[in-house]
Amino acid sequence: MRSNAGQPSAAIHTRRDRLKQLRAFREVVRADGVSRAAEALNSSQPAVSNYVRSLEKDLGTALFFRQGGRMRPTPYGRHLYEVMGPVVEGLLRLPAIFEEEHLRESIEAFRIGVGQYSGGLLLPGIVRQLQASLPRVRVQLRTGTGTERLAWLRSFEVDVVVAAIASAPPDIEFFPLVESDVVIVTPEDHPLGRRKQVVITDCAEHPMVVPSAGTQVRIILQVMFGMYGMRPNVALEVDRWDAMINHVAAGTGIAIVPDLSVNERAGVCKVPLVHPYRSRIYGVAVRRDELRGLAARKFLEIVGTDAACRKQDA
Repeated sequence: MRSNAGQPSAAIHTRRDRLKQLRAFREVVRADGVSRAAEALNSSQPAVSNYVRSLEKDLGTALFFRQGGRMRPTPYGRHLYEVMGPVVEGLLRLPAIFEEEHLRESIEAFRIGVGQYSGGLLLPGIVRQLQASLPRVRVQLRTGTGTERLAWLRSFEVDVVVAAIASAPPDIEFFPLVESDVVIVTPEDHPLGRRKQVVITDCAEHPMVVPSAGTQVRIILQVMFGMYGMRPNVALEVDRWDAMINHVAAGTGIAIVPDLSVNERAGVCKVPLVHPYRSRIYGVAVRRDELRGLAARKFLEIVGTDAACRKQDA
């Protein structure tokens, strides 16, 4: 006969799964069904259904009325939700609460994944507000491509990512910050600078300041010209929008840059560019989970306020 000595009991396994059961139960109540609950938990529908059914089995009572795809809590289910909701919320926030209580005695590193352009354009004001609110937070910026930044976020190497994202993956939550189209910038005495709008074919004959070969924005630029069987007339390759604009102002050539990168002091003419691409939406991406530290919560609070201000100013 095989001994059970040293083997975890069924009761221990049940206790380990209890929080998962209660999280699934809570989200199903909130969402009126398994489908949206699974999305909120970044889980599968069968897994969520199994957790709910195992909880009902453990408690010996039905917690939901099941009507088609909808699930409405029974009186027992409603009572459990009211009693256990705050407890579950507290357990999920336990690390953040602990961090908040002891932040005065520790220095927290807050890591942000940025692109070569987005970090310098969007972050300075937000970081300044964050450090004013939480002086002991040490901000670390890590620069990489869009693919690298999302990989860092998923592997917990950074806490948030600043990027332009057209459609957020299911496991990523995206907070839009600002929308920006691309424009042509020219020296102040350039003939294109007097136009009301410019198309790509207008640019082909003029020397251009462009991003380095192999970068995402350079590839997009080549595709835009390639649609008309043309290539950009490259006069200079340089990274960073501000550096490109400085070279344009000096007369090196024209450039295609995001509208948000051009300020009134740039010393260039800014002309709308007619093109088939949608505007780029820049914002902040985080993992779709509920365990965010104090610095992350404060950062997202500032981002939300800043985005609202930009929308009102637009």
